[in-house]
Amino acid sequence: MRPAPEACARPESRDPAEKETTMIKRHSDLVLEITAHDPDTVENDLNTAVEMAREHAMQESRHGILVTQHSYTSYTVA
Repeated sequence: MRPAPEACARPESRDPAEKETTMIKRHSDLVLEITAHDPDTVENDLNTAVEMAREHAMQESRHGILVTQHSYTSYTVA
């Protein structure tokens, strides 16, 4: 049975019109889902997720990280 995904919520945007929260969700040790709505947050969250994946890959003696863009605001890192 797969454990529930962990979520690292980011603070809400400073723009009051934008109510959505950005976050990195951990679906397993290998899959991270990034949702963000501004370019700086996307870049920071992707860098964080890639570093997490790199650390996991090194511990498991694996190579390669896959980053997939699903939309302008949604990515996965595995």
